[in-house]
Amino acid sequence: MSFEITRSFIDQIRSDVAAGRDSAVQSVLSELHPADIAQVIDRLSEEDSVYVFRLLDSEESAEVLLSLEEDTREELMRSLTSREIAEDVLEHIDSDDAADVMSELSEEKQREVISRGSGGTAELPRGHCRRTDGQGTREGPHRLVRGPRHR
Repeated sequence: MSFEITRSFIDQIRSDVAAGRDSAVQSVLSELHPADIAQVIDRLSEEDSVYVFRLLDSEESAEVLLSLEEDTREELMRSLTSREIAEDVLEHIDSDDAADVMSELSEEKQREVISRGSGGTAELPRGHCRRTDGQGTREGPHRLVRGPRHR
């Protein structure tokens, strides 16, 4: 069965969001596939997108995030807290997708997310290593160079 996102459907979502009718939005979205929810979110304003995204449960929000258009995903990621990204998104997707999501974040937000996701121990995700290049330590998808441990 194919779902068509009409202008009136989007207008109703906008109206429900503006009125704070969370249960109405959740009810409508619960009937949709995550890819369809992503299409809805792609057509909302940034503020409404964040609002609707936060109404989704963690597993569903992770699937929806991966289906969003790149621009919308980047806007949404900037608006989410490090805790939301670590606990509601990264914990529910595979490591390849998690690496892609992390690469879209600023270095500062990457550090915050890593810290949140590892219970406060700042470990880098698999395949994302520290390296030294003579000008200090940088993080990226490079080979691991062991450095001094910080206590």
